[in-house]
Amino acid sequence: MTAVLIATANGCRVFHEDQETDTELEGRAVSFLTKEQGGSCLAVVDEQQIWRRDVSGTWCQMGAAEIPLESLTSLDGVVFAGAMNEAAVLRVDGRGTVERLSGFDATPGRLEWFAGGPPLGVRSMAVVEGAILAGVHVGGIPRSVDGGVSWELTIPVLFDVHDLSVYPSLPGFAAAACAVGLCLSHDGGATWERFSEGLDGTSSLAVAVLEDEVLFSVQDGPFASRSQVWRWRSGEQIVPVRDGLPEWFEGRVDTGHIATGGGRAAIVDDGVSITSSEVTIPSSSPFAARLRTGRSGQRAKWPKALSRGMSGKRIGVRSGLSARLRRVSGGNLLSAALSSSAVTAYQEPSEKRTSIALVGFSESERDSG
Repeated sequence: MTAVLIATANGCRVFHEDQETDTELEGRAVSFLTKEQGGSCLAVVDEQQIWRRDVSGTWCQMGAAEIPLESLTSLDGVVFAGAMNEAAVLRVDGRGTVERLSGFDATPGRLEWFAGGPPLGVRSMAVVEGAILAGVHVGGIPRSVDGGVSWELTIPVLFDVHDLSVYPSLPGFAAAACAVGLCLSHDGGATWERFSEGLDGTSSLAVAVLEDEVLFSVQDGPFASRSQVWRWRSGEQIVPVRDGLPEWFEGRVDTGHIATGGGRAAIVDDGVSITSSEVTIPSSSPFAARLRTGRSGQRAKWPKALSRGMSGKRIGVRSGLSARLRRVSGGNLLSAALSSSAVTAYQEPSEKRTSIALVGFSESERDSG
């Protein structure tokens, strides 16, 4: 069953298709979410705790750090967490034991890392073909192939990596949003190729991978007042996404602002509006919603509660938008629209970075999990 999860400073709001609504982790601040294979997701709760939500909707705490966290990934049941205000990676085993990885602290070339605006931190993480990738801002992409024991830098520090993304059914493929454009790897993150020709500026902050393409943001500078979403496909020129999306998003489409899962995609901007291939909800406070669906132009069958803003103010549900949204991914974006569990998550606006995750699985993701 499809559900929309909203991460807020006061728990995780859940909206189901059967019109039931719940608040999970009530009273807890949820600041980051990321999908895992098989339909579960990981979350940073109260800045320092790591929680997992299984496919049944049950949450359990995996461990707690002594420092604030801003990114998570997992490999063979072990969770790896990136620190927010320092370049550190923590490992959390199945017993909840939290260990700072000394091998990451000893990454060759670490002395060249520096804080570029935000504090030096591990802004994003991903796992591809058993290799752990850590996007350090600003410090390149350290890579580990031995479970985090040792690390090697794989991309120039000054490429300024902001976000990482992989796709389960694309072995060895990884994408990175960088200040120099889009970078792609076909060998598990060992080497990278840069793509920037034709871009209206090269500063990319967010990236997400679908089965046949990569969506990434392009800003008019590091402190952007507007952003675009562009598309890369193998053998084709990179082009801006126009059909179904605005030409310009308000503010930045920042790290974690584009998410994919189960053949769907979702995007959030600094204007606190969310655009999804399945649903979008604008509201006056704190986020706004316009429900959209990709099923033959039908209006989304979601509970009336989703037609209200977080403040309870009634808003309208717009229809007739699905045809435009379907073209965002060449008709493949909505391939599993309501057939498997899917989670869209975001948090209230704050001084912290917004996180959006679309957590679910297609058949290829199920088989690889």
